[in-house]
Amino acid sequence: MGIGSSKAEESTTGLQGKQGEVSNVISEEVDSLSNGKSKDIQKNHILVLGWSEKLGSLLKQLAMTGKSGGGGVVVVLAERDEEEMEMDITKLEFDFMGTSVICRGGSPLTLADLKRVSVSNARAVIVLGSDQNAYQSDARALMVVLTLNEVKEGLGGHVVVEMSDLDNEPLVRLVGRELVETVVAHDAIGRLMIQCALQPGLAQIWKDILGFENCGFYFKRWPQLDGQRFGDVLISFPDAVPCGIKVSGCKIILNPDDDYALREGDEILVIAEDDSTYAPGPLPKLIFLFFIFVA
Repeated sequence: MGIGSSKAEESTTGLQGKQGEVSNVISEEVDSLSNGKSKDIQKNHILVLGWSEKLGSLLKQLAMTGKSGGGGVVVVLAERDEEEMEMDITKLEFDFMGTSVICRGGSPLTLADLKRVSVSNARAVIVLGSDQNAYQSDARALMVVLTLNEVKEGLGGHVVVEMSDLDNEPLVRLVGRELVETVVAHDAIGRLMIQCALQPGLAQIWKDILGFENCGFYFKRWPQLDGQRFGDVLISFPDAVPCGIKVSGCKIILNPDDDYALREGDEILVIAEDDSTYAPGPLPKLIFLFFIFVA
């Protein structure tokens, strides 16, 4: 009896130990999920790297872009606690019109964290400038671009990087190559303010065009228009105003000559209410009328 009792106690002790290990694993997984350490399996989402005071306005505009399609998915990766980020977004008290915002705690400088938010499957990546001084913000943006270049799976979407100093822009463009587009916020805002000061009423025009509340700029490829003159393209859209061409290779031509012939791969830049509200129609037919004057 003594030996049997001892074995039973050992068996019970071993079972309790395994139960403790399982309990610890489950607790770690729960903590990982609550702290934003879970792996996001997303596709065709918009990924925002970083956190700044501009994020609220950015999320509102992104929600408006996805309104016509029933909403999209925006993933935010920042070095903050996930619950705090979600609380700050909730305080915006804004109707996201079907768009889901997922917050994940982590560093944009860590490949493992970028992989968790499916950076390779994102249709667009936005690198926000930090609230630090211009040098620190641009230095961090450069490091983020370098990290994105190290993603083995590659990037399927376009990358937009917010810069603070115009002098630092060429270096980021050099590192990011054709995949990265930079926006120098302070320089752009300064130019807009000068133009608005010289042309009263221009501020309202910029607000209408650059936002998504009203009409905006949209690129789209229309294969059926290949070979047509841009002069004919101008009168092909009853619900949009063509104003440029995006040539294969990302070169943009604003207001091209009427004789410019669209090539395969060209995208047409238009001003329209939404990307789903316009399409090319048949060219208007010209009717020639002959009049005979009798003296």
